[in-house]
Amino acid sequence: MSVDRCICHDVPFRRVLDLAAAGATFEQICDQTGCGTGCGMCEPYARLALFLGVDRLPVLTPQQCQAIRIAVAARQPLPVPVSISASPSRPRRD
Repeated sequence: MSVDRCICHDVPFRRVLDLAAAGATFEQICDQTGCGTGCGMCEPYARLALFLGVDRLPVLTPQQCQAIRIAVAARQPLPVPVSISASPSRPRRD
């Protein structure tokens, strides 16, 4: 199973990556798409997708999501879960 979008607003992470490539900040992407503004569960995924440049991620544990939120708040590099760094995925083009 993988995560590839904001469910609340049906925003594929490919769109998030494309907007970032066009120069948008994460905050601007959220404003434009609504990504991360509903339930908030996609925010760590969207941030990790941007950090890694991939549009599909494995399901993260609550601890991994919290570690990403803490790193963002502290303005630190995002922790990459071992399951991702051990088997990097290729970005998909939809």
